[in-house]
Amino acid sequence: MGGVCWIAEVRSRFDGSKGVASIESFIAAATELGFKLQGSVDERNKMFFVLRLVKSGAERPKRVRWPALKACIYKRR
Repeated sequence: MGGVCWIAEVRSRFDGSKGVASIESFIAAATELGFKLQGSVDERNKMFFVLRLVKSGAERPKRVRWPALKACIYKRR
């Protein structure tokens, strides 16, 4: 409890269409796992976003529906 989890993820993996995760659905799944977003999503970088999650005392459910992510796209050549 009280542990911190930092996540930096590529933006192109989250578009929220056709069953693919959005940043919001990703945070919702992390919340189900017993984490709470601390502050807001850092979206200053154009390629990545950063989350700071803190483990709360919430009991974890047996199953969490984790949203699907797209493959990373760094550069198209």
